[in-house]
Amino acid sequence: MRIRTLLAAALALAAAGPATPSERPLRVLPYAPAAPEAAGVQLLGAVELRGGPHDFGGLSAVEVSVDGARFVALSDRGTWLDGRLDYAPGLGLRGLQALSIDYVIGKNGRPTPVWLDAEGLVIPDPALRGLRLASFERFHRLAAFSRAGAVERRLRWLEPDGAGWAPNDGVEALAQAPDGRLLALRETEAAGQGAVWLTADAGPDRAAGFAPLGAFAPTGADFGPDGRLYVVARRFTTLGGFASALWRYDLDGDDLTGGVVLAEFPPSAGFDNLEGIAAWRDDQGRIRLLAVSDDNLNLLQRTLFVDFAVTRP
Repeated sequence: MRIRTLLAAALALAAAGPATPSERPLRVLPYAPAAPEAAGVQLLGAVELRGGPHDFGGLSAVEVSVDGARFVALSDRGTWLDGRLDYAPGLGLRGLQALSIDYVIGKNGRPTPVWLDAEGLVIPDPALRGLRLASFERFHRLAAFSRAGAVERRLRWLEPDGAGWAPNDGVEALAQAPDGRLLALRETEAAGQGAVWLTADAGPDRAAGFAPLGAFAPTGADFGPDGRLYVVARRFTTLGGFASALWRYDLDGDDLTGGVVLAEFPPSAGFDNLEGIAAWRDDQGRIRLLAVSDDNLNLLQRTLFVDFAVTRP
């Protein structure tokens, strides 16, 4: 993630080796953002996570089961967080239960180094069982895991020949279309760049037409049950901090069209650094969006789970 280079002096990275998941309990606290009303989404609830292993945090991607009950999140540092979501009756998110915290295991059979930089996540099964696909920066690659705690099976390198991607300039978001294709988005504000349909092996990829909306760069994406692509995006300034946006696109062949801004939130909204997003449909027929924030393992930032309902048709 490129923003980390801007915040390097502020990061509170632990110097010790990987912790065991049982070192500290993970606390879940109610959180009330100061978010203004948005035209395209309604804020339903949010919680903050504190504690956990000494290197817990940096959540960059999330997937939610088809019924919204379970989630799997993946962090920059290669930590799997599996759990259940708790909703107030008829309302939004009010808590969660962490069922397990595991480390991504490298090909050497050991927890991966701290510079792993996992960013994108796809779990094809609607109940979040089985295969997990993840994209990584620094060593740009697409990998598969049979479950949490399983050894990485590298599918392919992602950096195109001669592209010379910088360590923090790789695939930031990964999403699976209704027809099974994998869409990768890079963190770029340039229209017509950074979106591609991936093949799992080294076969040819296809460019996807994709135009970012405004001065934001995509950080997470998910195809919803309506077949549309939902994107969370970010803008960072040294003086202002993190601003966030939620976008929606229609899928037309290889292209993402009809992009609309569902919401833009200034730094004062209190959402910190939103990086991951997952979409599902609730029993009222609404599209729900669960977004997670990456705290960069910085004591001045927060790890948040934020629950939205889409209100724009």
